[in-house]
Amino acid sequence: MRSIHLVVLALILAPGCRTSPRNKPAAIEAPAPYVRTSNGESNLLELQIAARRFVPVHGNGPTVWLTGVSHIGTSNYFAALQQHLNAQTLVLFEGVGEHSQDFSQKKTSDAPGNNDATAHAGGTGLQSSLATSLGLVFQLDTIDYDRANFRHSDLSIREIRELLAEPRGSGGGDAAEDFDNLMGMMQGDSFMNIVMQFGMGILASSPRLQAMSKVTLIEVITEMGGDPSRLGAISPELKQLLEVLIARRNQRVIDDLKTAVKEVGRNGSVSIFYGTGHMNEMETRLRKELNYQPVEDIWFSAISVNLAEAGISPSELEFIRGFIRSQMKQLSGP
Repeated sequence: MRSIHLVVLALILAPGCRTSPRNKPAAIEAPAPYVRTSNGESNLLELQIAARRFVPVHGNGPTVWLTGVSHIGTSNYFAALQQHLNAQTLVLFEGVGEHSQDFSQKKTSDAPGNNDATAHAGGTGLQSSLATSLGLVFQLDTIDYDRANFRHSDLSIREIRELLAEPRGSGGGDAAEDFDNLMGMMQGDSFMNIVMQFGMGILASSPRLQAMSKVTLIEVITEMGGDPSRLGAISPELKQLLEVLIARRNQRVIDDLKTAVKEVGRNGSVSIFYGTGHMNEMETRLRKELNYQPVEDIWFSAISVNLAEAGISPSELEFIRGFIRSQMKQLSGP
C-alpha cells in the first residue's frame, strides 16, 4: 500500500531561466535528468524542471522541445512556462480526456456526475487542494489551454481502461482497479481524499509545516528523478498501470509528433508539454524514432523554499535528505 501512495504522489507532482549548450551525442545514451535541486544561493532551495530543445540530426525538420512540468508550483513558474509555450508554433499537451475543449472549459465542466476527472481537475481536486495548502498553484488552474497553438495529445479514460483490460498474464483486472482508485482520489470522492484534505488544512495553517513539506516534496521528486517507474518494489499490477500511464501515452504523443513535424515545417517548433515522469522515455523515442538530438536545456524554478526564513537548519535539511534516500532505497528493490 505504501508503494502505491508514493507512486500516486509522483504522478500527481511529477513535477529566472538559465540555458546551457549540450554537445552532440555520438550515440544514443541515457537521457540527462529533467529535474534537479538547486541550492546554489545560500538559504534558497529550489526544484528546477527542464525544457530540453532538440533538433534533427540531419537538419530536416522543426525544433522540438520536451517541456517537462511539475503539476504544482509557484505562479511565477507557470507564468514563465506559459510565455515559453506561447512562443512555439504548436504545443502537444498532456491530459487524460477526450477533447482539447475539456481543458479550455474545465471550470464549466466540473459538474456532479462528470466522470472524466483528470480532463478538468478543477478547484476541488486533490492536486489543486495540495497546491493551495502549500501556498502554491495547480497547473490546470493556471495554464491557459484555450490557445490556437495548443493541441490535446493523450489517451482518453476509455482507451486507458481498454488497454488495462488486455490479457497480459495475471493481474489485468487489478491494474484497472488501481486506475479507478487513482481516478477516485483525483475526484475527491474517496475516504483517503477526505483524510488528505484534513492534513492539507493543517499544513495551510502553519508556514513552517508548509516549508518542511515543500522541502520534502523537492527532495522526493529529485531523488526519484521525476520518474515513478524507477521504483522497483511495486506490484505487477502497478507496473502494468505505469506502462499504460507512461509508455502507451508517450507513444500516442510521438505518433502525433510525426504528423506535426510535417505540418509546422522546418522553420517551426513543437513543444511536448508533459509531466516529468514521461520525459526520459519520451526522449529515447524522439531520438530513436525521429532521429533528433538534444542541444540546449532551459531550467524553470517550480518550487522554492527560503530555509533561513522558514527556520530550517542545515542539519534538519540533511536529516530530511537522508531519510528520503533511505526510504527510496527500500522502495527501489534489489
